[in-house]
Amino acid sequence: MPVEADTDALLSGPLFLGCIFNWALFGTLVVQQHDYFNAYRTSDGILIIFMVYLVFVLQIVETGFVTHSVWALLVLGWGKPILSLPIPWTAPGMPLLSSVVAGVMRMYFVSMIRSLKSSAITGTSCAVVTFLALFEFGTSVAILVQSISVPVFSILQPMYTMYLAGGVASDSLIAANMIFLLSKTSIPLRTHIIHYMAVFSVETGTLIATAAIAQLFLFLCLHSSFSHIATRFVISRLYANVLLAVLNRRPVPNPNPEQIDTGCTIPLHHLEESPMVTGALAVAIQAEPHASSLAHSSTEMGNVSSQDVSSVDPVDAQKAPEL
Repeated sequence: MPVEADTDALLSGPLFLGCIFNWALFGTLVVQQHDYFNAYRTSDGILIIFMVYLVFVLQIVETGFVTHSVWALLVLGWGKPILSLPIPWTAPGMPLLSSVVAGVMRMYFVSMIRSLKSSAITGTSCAVVTFLALFEFGTSVAILVQSISVPVFSILQPMYTMYLAGGVASDSLIAANMIFLLSKTSIPLRTHIIHYMAVFSVETGTLIATAAIAQLFLFLCLHSSFSHIATRFVISRLYANVLLAVLNRRPVPNPNPEQIDTGCTIPLHHLEESPMVTGALAVAIQAEPHASSLAHSSTEMGNVSSQDVSSVDPVDAQKAPEL
């Protein structure tokens, strides 16, 4: 009995934690979706807008699938060994949803890589990433079809291994390409935003690749637990969050630039040193118009005083000391 209880703890614990983290990251995704809607809905092209809303709808569906699967195993199957329970009908559909979201994110990173540097190496790498994304999508469809006909996890294990391996290879190749471009390519610093977005893309791509490698490691080495499923719940949400995070790091377009008047001109080339100066810059922007207005007022007072002195009659000026 203690051994069976420990086994169920290794199975139910990761499911519970993975569902919690999945919901938490969904809240983060909702916030990022709100920021995108407010900032870019009128400036982005129809393809980007469709991509963002497609990912968001798929994430809503995946949230329902994750919740249903965990509910069926932990609540409806309360008191029964988890391995003896039938596989929930929503569980095989989660790899398919995740592969679609991951494919959208990878295609966006591929377009970013091609825009930063167009060469034979980057072209070949992008083609390989596209092939691996399609391979992962194909294996997810095979998992769904196989689970409908024979819902046995032992039969699905080889396909699931190929599914995870394709994701690891694709994400690792994207991260390697971004690191290579950032270290070897001379990105023009005509704007600090391009360099900042490249660094941010490297960081997020490396995060995704690390999570995918960890998931494959847990799946291959820890067969007696559902640790890889908890990681799967998290990484599927990371794909959407990383995509929205990269999109929201772009400069916010200003639809009415003529309505903004700061009262002064600030050279922006100094911002390339460090983004930490923005706080001091904000103070300077607020202080400079105030100081200019004070200087202008003092100048006007000086002009008025000089005019008053010059308008005084010389006779009165000579009489003034006698008083």
